[in-house]
Amino acid sequence: MKNILLTGKPRSGKSTLLRKLIQNFPNKIGFVVNEVLENNQRVGFEMETCKGECVVIAHTEYAREQSVGKYGVMKGTPFLRQQF
Repeated sequence: MKNILLTGKPRSGKSTLLRKLIQNFPNKIGFVVNEVLENNQRVGFEMETCKGECVVIAHTEYAREQSVGKYGVMKGTPFLRQQF
């Protein structure tokens, strides 16, 4: 199978669709990105691997050395390097 890339508006069901599509694939690799919410407000994003492990990769409280919009982006970590 080729790579899958889903794009769309927030809360349109991209991650839900991807999870359903790949649930029966035996040799999956990759990740989905989920919102991090506090008091019903988006404050960041976490990466969830196909193994179910999660790490926050961007947050409004992270240092702004590297940023995308209002989110400081975490620099590479051993966790991220182990996934790929």
